[in-house]
This record gives sequence, C-alpha cells and structure tokens, in this order.
Amino acid sequence: MNFLFRWFIFWLPMIPIAVVNGTIRDLGYAKYIGALIAHQVASVVLIAWLGLYMYFIFKKHPMTSTVQSLLLGIYWMLLTVTFEFGLGYASGKSFNTMMLDYHIEQGRLWICVLVWIAVAPYFFFIRKTTRKQKKTHL
Repeated sequence: MNFLFRWFIFWLPMIPIAVVNGTIRDLGYAKYIGALIAHQVASVVLIAWLGLYMYFIFKKHPMTSTVQSLLLGIYWMLLTVTFEFGLGYASGKSFNTMMLDYHIEQGRLWICVLVWIAVAPYFFFIRKTTRKQKKTHL
C-alpha cells in the first residue's frame, strides 16, 4: 500500500479523538474552569490521548527509519493543519479567528499539539530503536 495513503488512514482516527476531547471540554469542565484553562487542559489531554493512540499504531506498524518517521510527522502535522483550517473556513471562521489558537504567548497551547503530532513518530521510532539496542547489549 502507498506510504501516504496508508498513513493517511492511520491519521483519520485522530479526528474523532480530538472531537471527543473537545466535546468533553465544552460540555464538561469548561464552564467550571474558564475557556483558557479548559483549552490548556484539553490540549494536554489531547497530547496524551494521541500519544496513546500512536503508541499502539507504532507498536503494530513500526517506522523503519529516522527519515521515514520524520517525514510521517510532518505529513500528519500538515494533514492536521489543513483539516483544521479547511473545517474552520467551511464553518465561516475568519483566518484571524483561526490563528488565535496559535498565540502561545497568550496561553494558547494548540501549537504544542501540532508539535507533538510532528515529532511523535520520531519519538516512538527512537524509543523502539533504543530499546532494541539495550536488549542486544544485555
């Protein structure tokens, strides 16, 4: 199966993971802790959920090289940003409104989610490689 198509299929479940996370935030705790803190909590929780999802994906379908893992991370990040802005545009949001989540200096942490998506494949590849090296040295 084509590399891009295969990993696109594995990227798709990240959408419902993010939607469920945002729904829990909006319908659950946001009214108690405020919008900014809820955004921050949801960003950290999403990083954890995506990490758990990717852990299982890469356990079953490991990366074969550093370059492959880095390219996959960039690919998934671009898919995520494209999806985010496409959905925002389709729902009538302005570009300036969509860019608000990128202002880390104002406490917005969405960029951390994107960075995690970009580096996670490499992180899991290095983790697997390091573990394999430790086992061979024992």
